Amino acid sequence: LATLSGTRSDKFVVTSSTNMIIVRFRSDAAVQARGFQAHWRANCPALKTPPLVSLSTKSTTYETKVVVSCPPGFEFSSGRGRSFDVHCQLGGKWTENALPNCQPVYCSAVPQISNGYAESATNVSFGGIAKYSCYKGFSFSSGNAIEEIHCGIDAAMCPALLPFANGDRRLEFGDGTGYGTVFRFECRPGYRREGAATLLCKTDGQWSFEQPKCI
Repeated sequence: LATLSGTRSDKFVVTSSTNMIIVRFRSDAAVQARGFQAHWRANCPALKTPPLVSLSTKSTTYETKVVVSCPPGFEFSSGRGRSFDVHCQLGGKWTENALPNCQPVYCSAVPQISNGYAESATNVSFGGIAKYSCYKGFSFSSGNAIEEIHCGIDAAMCPALLPFANGDRRLEFGDGTGYGTVFRFECRPGYRREGAATLLCKTDGQWSFEQPKCI
């Protein structure tokens, strides 16, 4: 893999699938030094998955990337959205100490309708159902006496924002991607903001503005 001699201090990583590495040491009479130094590290431990959480791979070797996901209709309670990556680092440590739980996606408060009202609503999370009726003298275009809306998989979820360079992004309200989420953006000294100072996740699953930049 490499031949190191003299005063060189090259650092490189070697991985082995057989749990064995052979290293040959050969002294050099022309150089007086302390010698060789090597660090050994084991694989990362197996990730402990809460209920409903799935992993893209069970591999635990160094530099492994694992996509951690919630099933459709659920998101992470930590505000990480529906999926995120964890990496096995040198030293046998994951980039996350523990994985968060999955919770039903929040669909916002039951919306109001013109010339009608919500008769009932089971809840405002994934799987919830709201039933509507019209006021006297009005009717639904479908001809139905009662109409329903369902809190579905894609209800009021905005796409995850890109990394924000040269500034700080602060979550003011919400879970990070759900309806009503508000982010505030501030630039670091020496930079100026180009774009809106705040972003709101709207009911249609779109951000109120494009993410600003610090230039």
